[in-house]
Amino acid sequence: MPGKIEPNLTVKQEGKNKMDDLPFLREEGAVGTTLMYCVPKEFAGNKIIDSTLVRDYIEHVLSSSPDAKRNARVYGSLGSKLFQDFSFEFFKRTMGVFPKDTRDTPQKATDSRNSHVLEIGDIFDFTNKNIWAGKTDLVIVQMKDVLDTQKINNQTLEQAIRNWYNILNTNGLLFIQLVEQTEIKDPRIQEIRDKIKASIGTWINAIKEKHPEIDIQIHDGAMRFHKKAGAPEELPQELKLI
Repeated sequence: MPGKIEPNLTVKQEGKNKMDDLPFLREEGAVGTTLMYCVPKEFAGNKIIDSTLVRDYIEHVLSSSPDAKRNARVYGSLGSKLFQDFSFEFFKRTMGVFPKDTRDTPQKATDSRNSHVLEIGDIFDFTNKNIWAGKTDLVIVQMKDVLDTQKINNQTLEQAIRNWYNILNTNGLLFIQLVEQTEIKDPRIQEIRDKIKASIGTWINAIKEKHPEIDIQIHDGAMRFHKKAGAPEELPQELKLI
C-alpha cells in the first residue's frame, strides 16, 4: 500500500494487560500506540516502545523553544489528561478541540490550574477562528473517530493537514493519528480507512520527494511533521491530495 513504511521499533510484549500500565496510552486510547511508530529511528534507536517514548521525543525536540512561549494543541480530543503526562509546566498553555465538553467539575478545575483550555468545535470547521488562530509548538490530531463517522473528502482532509502544519512555529511538531492500530470488524470502515491511508501516503511521499527539507514520516495510520529551520512556512501548494 502506498505510503506504508515498516515500523522502526519493537513493541514490548509482557502479558495481555501490559497497556494498562502505560499512562500515555491508557488516557488517550490508542493514540500513543499509533504515534510511537513515527518517532524517528535516530532518536528511538533500539529502545523498547513504552509510554514515555513519544513524550520524550517531543520534549527533546521542543526543549529549544522559549519556555515562556511554548504551547500545544490537540484536535479531536479534550486533551486534559494527555498534556498532564508531560513534564511539569513544560507547556505554558495547552488547548483541546472537541465537539462537546464532557469534563467533570474536578477536571475543569485541574485544567484551569494547568492553563489548559477547551475550544468546542469541529476540527474540520475552517471558519472557526478560535481553533486556528496564532501559532503553536505542538499539534496532535486524533482523527480516528471522525473518519469512522463522517464523510470527509480528500479536499477537506488536505486543507486540514495544511492548516495544522501552517500553524506550527519553526521547530514545531505535528503528529496525526488517522486510524487506530486495532482490528476492524466492519469491512466498510476498513475499506474507508484503507483508501484514506493509500491516498494520503501517496501525497505525503510526493511532498517528501520534491521537498526533502520537510521532515515527514508516515507509518500506516499515522504521520509526523517536523517544521525544522529552513522548511517552508506552509506546505507547497503545487502538490494536491487527489
